[in-house]
Amino acid sequence: MIPTVSVNRLRFGIALACLLSGCINRPGMNAECRWPAEPSRSLDPRNVADVRHLRGDLEVADELVIRYRDEKGGRRPRSILGIQVRTRASGRPRDADAAECRGRLNASIANVHKVSSDQIAKGRSQLASRGWDLSVTLPVLVFYAVVARLAQRWLNREFRESGVAARMIAALLVSVAVAVVVVVVGGLWSGISEIVRVGNEHLSFRASRIAWAARAPVWFALTMVGFWVAATWNAKRATANPAG
Repeated sequence: MIPTVSVNRLRFGIALACLLSGCINRPGMNAECRWPAEPSRSLDPRNVADVRHLRGDLEVADELVIRYRDEKGGRRPRSILGIQVRTRASGRPRDADAAECRGRLNASIANVHKVSSDQIAKGRSQLASRGWDLSVTLPVLVFYAVVARLAQRWLNREFRESGVAARMIAALLVSVAVAVVVVVVGGLWSGISEIVRVGNEHLSFRASRIAWAARAPVWFALTMVGFWVAATWNAKRATANPAG
């Protein structure tokens, strides 16, 4: 049995991650491919807030499609700490079920918000565009700062009496290790963040919208450069002040 305190902490962590990532779940989520009730109002494609609302609706529709498909396929998703988790293994659910459900939900969105099929298609094509994706970027930056600081301290301690060349070679090797760790942790965190955001461990086709894979090479390069800059400064300071 999981201690109550641990469960409460886990719930708090999930709620905090949900707040930071902008969860899409709303009252009325279901596995019957039924659109959650909401006030009927027209959405203006020229209004930024309305465009954002449409994108949110389309993400909700994606989640409803996956829940419906998993339920119909015998995977029996159940809520655990607010996250949908498949409780049974099964073969691949029928694509026809997903297509039929998506058609119904698109019709509901079009009816509630007076939008066209072209607007829905355009909105869906933009779902992967999340800008800086702060729910991933900020935690990874904090993690990098902590790991880089610890690694720099280790270098300063272990190579205090070494020459500049030895320190820089060591810094190069350590920077590669730090960059690899940051990229791996960032990939894991981006997946966890997305699971919390959509409220379902089954990301399905939504996994392709996670930007981390495309950004990982940039993160790798930037973390290494940042580490080298700090290592160079530390090496120069150690050379200028060998006693200190």
